[in-house]
Amino acid sequence: MDGDRSGGAPALSVVRGSLDAAPVSRSADPGPDAPVDGRGQGAAPPPADGPQRVPGEIWPDCPVQALGVEGKVHWFLDALGQLQGETTLQKDRISALFGGRDDLLRRHFASYGRDGHTVTGWSQEKARSRLHLACHENRVWSASQRVRGAGAWTDPDGELVFHCGDRLLIGGRKTNPGKVDGYVYPTRPSQPRPAKDPNPDHVAELVAILATWRWTRGDIDARLLLGWIGCAIISGALEWRPMMWVSGDKSTGKSTLQSVIRGVIGGEGAMISTANTTAAGIYQQLGHDALPVAIDEFEPSADGRTDRSRGIIELARQAASGSVAYRGGADHTGTQFALRSCFLFSSILVPPLLDQDISRIALLELMPLQRGAPPPNPTPRTLGRIGASLRAIIIREWPRWNATLEGYRRALTGVGHAARGADQFGTLLAMADLLSEDDADASREDGWAAKITAESIQDTAEMLADWQRCAAWLMAQQPDAWRNGQRWTVAQLVRRVARLSEDGPEIEAAKQALDGVGIKVKGERSTARLAIATNHAQLARLFAETHWATGPGMTGVWAQSLRRAPDAQKGGALRFAGHQSKTWTLSVRTVLGVADDDAPDPTA
Repeated sequence: MDGDRSGGAPALSVVRGSLDAAPVSRSADPGPDAPVDGRGQGAAPPPADGPQRVPGEIWPDCPVQALGVEGKVHWFLDALGQLQGETTLQKDRISALFGGRDDLLRRHFASYGRDGHTVTGWSQEKARSRLHLACHENRVWSASQRVRGAGAWTDPDGELVFHCGDRLLIGGRKTNPGKVDGYVYPTRPSQPRPAKDPNPDHVAELVAILATWRWTRGDIDARLLLGWIGCAIISGALEWRPMMWVSGDKSTGKSTLQSVIRGVIGGEGAMISTANTTAAGIYQQLGHDALPVAIDEFEPSADGRTDRSRGIIELARQAASGSVAYRGGADHTGTQFALRSCFLFSSILVPPLLDQDISRIALLELMPLQRGAPPPNPTPRTLGRIGASLRAIIIREWPRWNATLEGYRRALTGVGHAARGADQFGTLLAMADLLSEDDADASREDGWAAKITAESIQDTAEMLADWQRCAAWLMAQQPDAWRNGQRWTVAQLVRRVARLSEDGPEIEAAKQALDGVGIKVKGERSTARLAIATNHAQLARLFAETHWATGPGMTGVWAQSLRRAPDAQKGGALRFAGHQSKTWTLSVRTVLGVADDDAPDPTA
């Protein structure tokens, strides 16, 4: 109150002024940002106009960068620029983040002795609090979405970014790893650099080396392999990453070929190369890097369907389109992997592949080398020079990449390739064009496309729709034995009941055999239709150990496949040897693939 000013409690302004003028106790904690002098003693605080910490940083010009938080994980770039995910931030881990620079930690997070004046070390609690604060100020952050490891990428303007481990090249301009355009490029082991002056003769030299192998399709296969090598170098920058499989008998030079490719791309550090691995081993080694993967001696197993080979092929399929793979962890938390690698396989035989995998793989086959012909033996230095020139040429020609790719896609579509084939072979041919030519040319695109029409490519020609493979498998099964010991396939039984053949058992016996496995034939000859149960134990037995198999009491996966046939129709519920099931019906001629002129005359 005003009446108390003379003899009562002092006014608030007087109290504030007295506190401001009071001397500061030497034992007061100067705080985490207080600097320390050379003797480890408390020094004067920085001037008021000195650098101030902005939200999201640990302190101005701190060698460690806080990136953000993802669940329990706090993400940082350590003093070397490496990506680190921390959950506990114990004292040794904090020290490791700063590269053992405890002098910096003492300067900013000092701890004091009993006198409150002598610096005795640094405070883990202060450091951890500041590190957590900086991460939370950067908000939620996903490493799988924002981290780009070693390899090639594109920036928001579409320019090519080469992450060479300890250096970034953006459109040919050098900069340091770190935060760039919203992405984090962590420091990685050093990678091969592009040449300062690309030498086109190096491309011709590589083509000559590849031509020393005996390819079944000659220059076409060598051209496709040249394209794959270029794609492998910049796989992370591509929308589609083509896979390649090189097969051939002994003495065809498959392993030597892999060695040459590895040398051009840059050796073990620039390429994951192995002859014995698993899918988990590959994605754990890749991490956030976009490096090519080469697997030699990838032979089919005795049963043709091991989990190891299936898992790796599935991983390669996901990498082709750049899918994100999810894997569980021991602590019940999932891990995401952005797969952006070109895969190369080599083997004597190619294991059984699903159509969805065949459409993503270019199959190249080698013939034995000529007797007495000297094997190619380029030196590692020569291969390294070739690889450096390839990188530089790709950077120089990158502005015409999209137009060149679209030109080859157009040309391949014109000679019968579906969209997937145009992506696959178009990417390979466009990259070979980028490496060996200096401009786009529609006539050249048409010329190469004419050499690999859809009909001329073995892997494309052998592809069938899934329902066709399912029907072919079913028709080839032998459901029962007859009293004379002879066994009949489902196709033979169906032909007999539909009166398309005179061979086989009596018609009534054939009907009973089909009925026992969930199949009925309705009608005869050209109008006959096949009714197939969607849930039948014996039918499930015929599809056991295929990807159309099903568990007990479940609707058969075969039904999903067969109903995709062009003339499939939903049928009613029928009884098969005492068991009732819903059905799908298909034309017998469609299932058997019987041409009209191959069938008996319906009037005979």
